[in-house]
Amino acid sequence: MKRSIFKITDLTSNTLSNREHGRKIRAKIKDLISENGNITIDMQNLTSFTPSFLDEVIITLVVELGKKEFKEKVELINLNSSLKSLLNSMLSDKLKSVA
Repeated sequence: MKRSIFKITDLTSNTLSNREHGRKIRAKIKDLISENGNITIDMQNLTSFTPSFLDEVIITLVVELGKKEFKEKVELINLNSSLKSLLNSMLSDKLKSVA
């Protein structure tokens, strides 16, 4: 199955700051997953991001798909260390709250 590569900065600036942008990007990602079965999300060149944006895009997608299916269908690449740390912390908190 072909893996589609999606660069977040193709749809928005390198500053990711609100839930509205997050909802639009999550919808695009879900469309690509439906079309291709899986996706690689390229986070390269992101210079600024807020927890609300990340929650709307990545964390909500993990909750909707489930952790196992997310891991099978979504690959995140080019995450800088602060983004990776924040995502891991947010995901841990969210999964505890929905368990």
